[in-house]
Amino acid sequence: MPRPSGHPSSMHSGRSGTISKEKLQGTGVFQDFLKKLQREWAIETGIIERLYTWDRGVTEILIKQGIDASLIAYRGSVRRDEADHIKNLIDDQLSIIEGLFSYVKGEQPLAEHFIRGLQAQFTSHQDSTEALTTGGDVIRVPLEKGTYKTLPNNPRRSDGEIHEYYPPEFTQEEMQCLIRWYHENEGRLPVEVEAAWLHHRFTRIHPFQDGNGRIARTLASLVFLKVGLFPLVIRNARPAGVYRCARGRGSGRLETTGCNVCETLRDDKKNRYCRPSAWNSKYNRIGMPIRSSVLRWKY
Repeated sequence: MPRPSGHPSSMHSGRSGTISKEKLQGTGVFQDFLKKLQREWAIETGIIERLYTWDRGVTEILIKQGIDASLIAYRGSVRRDEADHIKNLIDDQLSIIEGLFSYVKGEQPLAEHFIRGLQAQFTSHQDSTEALTTGGDVIRVPLEKGTYKTLPNNPRRSDGEIHEYYPPEFTQEEMQCLIRWYHENEGRLPVEVEAAWLHHRFTRIHPFQDGNGRIARTLASLVFLKVGLFPLVIRNARPAGVYRCARGRGSGRLETTGCNVCETLRDDKKNRYCRPSAWNSKYNRIGMPIRSSVLRWKY
């Protein structure tokens, strides 16, 4: 089914006219660009989650030269053992974005087991995660991999308020609803709306003990890849607060998430046809009814 918004079948190159997608993909320049884009995606998705931190210059070097522990140690000013661990984390994330391209080519339907597999792969080199005790203390606990959460994972915001996600007893049911809605509506909405809704809804459920943000960005990227666009790269260097709502920690409005996704695409100048103006407020209430008895907010 054709999408409501424009869907490019070819790529434009300024005054030189139009280059066919197939011809461009066969060039070494395109393959080099794609490899660097995948590296950037892999690096940035971990920075956003504070798995490691450094300035943009380190990221640029790793994008250009490759994910190397020696470079991470030297340029990132970290111990070699820590650099090795960071390299393993980035390699896990890189294998996911590379695998996503193959997954799309295979035309496999989105399923729960695929999403659980993503979480297990993302956390392959993570043994623990932060947790909040009933007394308000932050502790480290063993990380469950490839399974839905068994305990609440509600974080404390900077203002001291607890941000509530879906409780564990409703997780599987809500994930089944998410998958069903996605398949029922795939291709019926503008791609930026579909990606924003999937990101937003998954984040509101927060089904895993850890790795939810990385998976949400992977699912949004999957939507774009399926229609021949580039994955969604969200840089940590964007102004503070721009990505906050997209992660589900702001007002929780789907419309805000959609505009943030479009702004990111416009700023990156990769998926140029996505514009914030393409987001219509009527999409703010799409999807399944939210369980109002569980969460205090509405779409």
